[in-house]
Amino acid sequence: MKKFKITGKNFLSWYFNSGSDQEQEAMLHDLGSRALEELEAGNKCTVTTRNLFEETEHGAIRMYFCEGPEEDGELMDIEGGFELELIDADPIEETVECYKCGQEQEDTQRFCVKCLASLQ
Repeated sequence: MKKFKITGKNFLSWYFNSGSDQEQEAMLHDLGSRALEELEAGNKCTVTTRNLFEETEHGAIRMYFCEGPEEDGELMDIEGGFELELIDADPIEETVECYKCGQEQEDTQRFCVKCLASLQ
């Protein structure tokens, strides 16, 4: 079994920029719907890199997003299987940038309120 590591930044780059436009739109819609459901249920929504990582099938991640020697292909192409570890994810900062629009905000949420609303 081959072991790989991926930074939170590289994982999110793959997560939000891979797939067709339709797949990306569907993923953002699902994420927005889930956020609204959580807000309605408990007045709080938390989206973290680690949550997204744990809910995602890793086989489609291209190896060049991972740390170490640059290889081409997807992780699912590795003979004998693979293990993927998420590193340096979800640092707590005073300000963070919205993953969609880049606007700085004083919060640990990863999307600004405007972008979360537009995902629905």
